[in-house]
Amino acid sequence: MSLGVAQADNGQVFRFDGFTLDLQRGRLSGPAGDVTLRPKVFALLAYLAQHAGRVVPKAELLDAVWPDVTVTEESLSQCVHALRGALGASGPALVRTMSRRGYLLDLAATMKPVAVAAVPTTVVDAMIPAMRQGSIAVMPFEMSLQIPVHDQLWFDGVVNDVISQLARLRGFDVIARGSTFALRHIASDPVRAGQRLGVAYVLAGAVTPRGTSFALQVDLVRVETGAIVWTDEIGVDQAKLLGLVGDLTDRIIGAVLSGITTSERNRARLVPDQSLTAWQAYHRGLEAFATYSDVTLLQACAYFEHATKLDPGFVRAYAGLSECHATLARAPFCMDKKSRADAALRVAERAILRDESAPSAQFAYAHARWLHGHPDVGLVHAQQSVALSPSFAEGFAEIGFYESLYGDPDKALASLARTEVLNPFSPFIDSVNIDRALAHLQKNNLEEAAICALAAINRRESYPQMQLTAALILAAAGRLHEARRIVATFRYRKEDYDAIKIFKPPFSLCGPAKDRLQRALEEIGL
Repeated sequence: MSLGVAQADNGQVFRFDGFTLDLQRGRLSGPAGDVTLRPKVFALLAYLAQHAGRVVPKAELLDAVWPDVTVTEESLSQCVHALRGALGASGPALVRTMSRRGYLLDLAATMKPVAVAAVPTTVVDAMIPAMRQGSIAVMPFEMSLQIPVHDQLWFDGVVNDVISQLARLRGFDVIARGSTFALRHIASDPVRAGQRLGVAYVLAGAVTPRGTSFALQVDLVRVETGAIVWTDEIGVDQAKLLGLVGDLTDRIIGAVLSGITTSERNRARLVPDQSLTAWQAYHRGLEAFATYSDVTLLQACAYFEHATKLDPGFVRAYAGLSECHATLARAPFCMDKKSRADAALRVAERAILRDESAPSAQFAYAHARWLHGHPDVGLVHAQQSVALSPSFAEGFAEIGFYESLYGDPDKALASLARTEVLNPFSPFIDSVNIDRALAHLQKNNLEEAAICALAAINRRESYPQMQLTAALILAAAGRLHEARRIVATFRYRKEDYDAIKIFKPPFSLCGPAKDRLQRALEEIGL
């Protein structure tokens, strides 16, 4: 039987000894008001109530309350102890231990099942909100009974931080903490919780003790299919809890963003262009943008523009369109760079006008202003994007880019490291590695610069200008043989490239790396 589903011919509300157990609402109330139960304790009471008067074997209860987890009878004993405590003075008499047999909920004298009135199917369906694209609920983690209360509160704090940071990104509809924590009793059933909240995705987790640490099992579930989009087990050192909140939050958010983006791209591929929603068109644009070619960048522009027409308030689509124009303005195959640069700024301004508190709008405006020769203004807006959301990976990437070209290489490396934590599977990781290589070159860390440059081009789809920049960095780091081999490949293929692009506006490289790279140009014959 599915707990909490209204049925016309079955009692789902039980009254006994001053308590009311409502399985449909997931609620236990007593003489003093609502009684707070942990999810597993509530599940135990519900199962015992449905089998009241019968001795339920321990093995059956373990299967019913922990259907997908192997636990010992000690967990069951602790659950029973907590339930008796919640029921007050009547607890031991109501929940009886039957030696060597199991447990009995002895309600014969007091229990009165109350029939729930029949509800037409159409009414029940209407009570379930329609699923919203781009929406997520972060459920409170399930906690083992062996975890101390103060540590449970710490994990609740992590959930709260994840909710807060996702909301500040302004890229998803994020369900508020009050709503998700109110459904704590069904946190172990992410599909049901997601249906109740009308979201596309649910992030659910379970915490169990493991020696001196905790194991946090986290799943990102697509509600429509029940499929797990991403899952991970994260070890958390009990002795270092206070210092781990930020790191754990970043790790979870990075995985959530990557998982949802990948899932939505895959789904959008199946939809004909003429039937795309704004959300789907946006993700088709992201996919095309990531491949960087003259054809795909133009396709990305078309998809982003289509998304803005379907939803004129879709700020992230405006930001994507602006960045697409900016990328085309720097591409060697672009025939009208000025028009593209102007379009990038014009669309970024539209994004700012629609929502200046959206990190993506600030980021698009930052890059467009840099493209027009104002890196100082760009840096201010890039910093504003991460002030609005400390989980906005693109903002940290932009700061790292500016600092590697003109500023403090240590700040560049710190920002780029945070970018990779927040977006570990970014399709633009090649650019991050090039910026990291430049920062190391500024610091005279030649070996590190070479390693990062090679990392930037180790993927088959690395595009020509990226490879050329890597060749320059390798030569500047003393790896002339590898640099010349890359240049020879260019000449053989007759690829389009700009050998001195990195020294010309809007790049205008400054700092110690500039002299090294200019000498490298001569050394590799460019």
